[in-house]
Amino acid sequence: MARQWDKRFRARVEIGSARWRERLLLAVVLNHPVLFETLGETLAMISFATEGLERLRQALVECLSHDSGLDAAGLRRHLSACGFADELDETLGADLPSYARPEATPESARAGWQEVWLNSQELVFQTELREAERRLAEDPSEETLARLMALKREELIRRGHALDPEGEGV
Repeated sequence: MARQWDKRFRARVEIGSARWRERLLLAVVLNHPVLFETLGETLAMISFATEGLERLRQALVECLSHDSGLDAAGLRRHLSACGFADELDETLGADLPSYARPEATPESARAGWQEVWLNSQELVFQTELREAERRLAEDPSEETLARLMALKREELIRRGHALDPEGEGV
């Protein structure tokens, strides 16, 4: 697993529900569309659990993929005209943390986005690990043991206690 993020861009953010995390990921890019250049590929590959926010994510990716020169106001106008006014109001509410607001620096916004993303991925990984442990208890086959061992190795790599397959510590 190659290192995906620069460790200089770390922020301490609170991670809440999936809906909250999805809002934060969208709000950062909505308020700082210039970050789409570096975050867009990841944003395009994921899917959100919240239906309205998933549709907004898809529209945001589509829009910025074709018109990367839009500023935040132009992007919001475009998405609002496409029928996303309610989702934009919800996503860009007054309760956003400082890094997700329009006045945040791009570095701060990127650090916050990265932290939310990394924490979201960690939650998914921990769920996968617990599921593999449950499966092994139900079906102690070589296949389920191998899956669990692979996940345990990945956990060590993620925590920096082992080398990744390319010989680099994480």
